[in-house]
Amino acid sequence: AASTVVNTANDVFDPYDGRTSLREAIHHAGAGSLGTMVTFAGSLDGATITLGGTPLWIDKMLTVDASALESLTIDADGKSRVFTVTAREEDAVTLAHLTITGGSADDGGGIYNTGTLTIANCTVAGNTASDDGGGIYNIGTLTVTNAVISRNRAADDGGGGIYNEGTLAVAESTLLGNTAGGDGGGVFNRDTMTVTNSAISGNAADCGGAICNEGILTVANGTFSGNGAEDGGGGISNFGTLTMHNSIVAGNAGPYGPDIQNGRRYSSPYYPRGGTVTGSHNLIGDGSDQTEFVNGTG
Repeated sequence: AASTVVNTANDVFDPYDGRTSLREAIHHAGAGSLGTMVTFAGSLDGATITLGGTPLWIDKMLTVDASALESLTIDADGKSRVFTVTAREEDAVTLAHLTITGGSADDGGGIYNTGTLTIANCTVAGNTASDDGGGIYNIGTLTVTNAVISRNRAADDGGGGIYNEGTLAVAESTLLGNTAGGDGGGVFNRDTMTVTNSAISGNAADCGGAICNEGILTVANGTFSGNGAEDGGGGISNFGTLTMHNSIVAGNAGPYGPDIQNGRRYSSPYYPRGGTVTGSHNLIGDGSDQTEFVNGTG
């Protein structure tokens, strides 16, 4: 089936102007003889699509792919979220080779996902949430691969880069310079998360500069450095289950850990002390807040 080709950077919905905007392409894709692929005309190489104040809503199987271009930016200009994905679990959505920026929302400044979403070869940068998930808020299934998640901010709560309360897989990616007023400068994980061959560096939060984990976190070949926290582990604050292999956690700053904090220093019915850590072949700078990994190697 033919893809729907975007040929204007204007964020309009006008069936009579002879042009196809990204908003129109998302609406029409999959109808009649059109396939579920949205691509971009070569004339849009290097262009910025500035949204007019409402997010791009995806509620069906769809791939938005700008791989034929050197670059393409979608900028919400601080007036809305960039993408809201609410497609059914079986209707997979892919965003590929895009820069997603300028988003602003209560939760999920750049992207809010309740479906099955893959973010591939994208940059998600410069988005803000007043609550959770400055870059991305996920309560579905999210795969992030070969992506850069940077300079996003969760102002009051958690997950400067990503807030996860679903299933999250991060692979071959970088989370850099994200901040949270609450927990998890890079990621606040409250369900299931895997990190593979990725770097999480230069992020900051109240607790868990790189990651605050309250769920199940599995890390293989990860690097966590240069992250900071004001009141918790500068690298990883773990209050759930952490399994880590062949990874480096060093050079982070925080009052507890400072590289790995395991378990809260207090407990209550709402905030159990928690904290289980296992793994092997890791390089830990200062993990004195836990006993599974020794400093140097563990």
